[in-house]
Amino acid sequence: MAELHSETPMPDFSEKIRWGTGVGLRYFTPVGPLRADVGIPLDRRDDIDKRYQFYLSLGQSF
Repeated sequence: MAELHSETPMPDFSEKIRWGTGVGLRYFTPVGPLRADVGIPLDRRDDIDKRYQFYLSLGQSF
Protein backbone atom coordinates (compact mmCIF):
# COMPACT_ATOMS: atom_id res chain seq x y z
CA MET A 1 0.00 0.00 0.00
CA ALA A 2 1.36 3.43 -0.89
CA GLU A 3 2.13 6.03 1.76
CA LEU A 4 -0.51 8.73 2.03
CA HIS A 5 1.75 11.39 3.53
CA SER A 6 4.92 13.19 2.53
CA GLU A 7 8.28 13.52 4.26
CA THR A 8 8.82 16.97 2.70
CA PRO A 9 6.82 20.19 2.99
CA MET A 10 6.62 20.57 -0.80
CA PRO A 11 4.28 18.28 -2.78
CA ASP A 12 5.68 15.87 -5.36
CA PHE A 13 4.00 16.61 -8.69
CA SER A 14 5.45 13.55 -10.45
CA GLU A 15 2.26 11.48 -9.98
CA LYS A 16 -0.51 11.80 -12.53
CA ILE A 17 -3.70 13.63 -11.62
CA ARG A 18 -6.48 11.38 -10.32
CA TRP A 19 -10.03 12.20 -11.42
CA GLY A 20 -13.29 11.65 -9.56
CA THR A 21 -16.93 12.60 -9.66
CA GLY A 22 -19.76 12.84 -7.17
CA VAL A 23 -22.93 14.47 -5.95
CA GLY A 24 -23.83 16.46 -2.87
CA LEU A 25 -26.77 17.83 -0.95
CA ARG A 26 -26.92 20.97 1.19
CA TYR A 27 -29.47 21.87 3.86
CA PHE A 28 -29.10 25.29 5.45
CA THR A 29 -29.49 25.24 9.26
CA PRO A 30 -29.20 28.13 11.77
CA VAL A 31 -25.59 27.08 12.58
CA GLY A 32 -24.49 26.61 8.96
CA PRO A 33 -25.02 24.28 6.03
CA LEU A 34 -25.36 20.55 6.63
CA ARG A 35 -23.46 18.93 3.76
CA ALA A 36 -23.61 15.34 2.49
CA ASP A 37 -21.41 14.29 -0.43
CA VAL A 38 -20.58 11.03 -2.21
CA GLY A 39 -17.41 10.85 -4.31
CA ILE A 40 -16.36 8.11 -6.75
CA PRO A 41 -12.85 7.79 -8.21
CA LEU A 42 -12.89 7.45 -12.01
CA ASP A 43 -9.47 5.80 -12.24
CA ARG A 44 -9.55 3.78 -9.02
CA ARG A 45 -6.42 2.02 -7.78
CA ASP A 46 -7.57 -1.39 -6.48
CA ASP A 47 -5.02 -1.58 -3.67
CA ILE A 48 -5.49 2.02 -2.40
CA ASP A 49 -8.80 3.65 -3.31
CA LYS A 50 -12.24 2.67 -2.06
CA ARG A 51 -15.12 2.31 -4.54
CA TYR A 52 -16.72 5.45 -3.06
CA GLN A 53 -16.31 7.93 -0.20
CA PHE A 54 -19.13 9.47 1.83
CA TYR A 55 -18.63 12.85 3.51
CA LEU A 56 -20.94 14.44 6.06
CA SER A 57 -20.16 17.83 7.62
CA LEU A 58 -21.75 20.78 9.34
CA GLY A 59 -20.57 24.28 8.45
CA GLN A 60 -18.91 25.96 5.50
CA SER A 61 -15.72 24.60 3.96
CA PHE A 62 -12.80 26.99 3.59
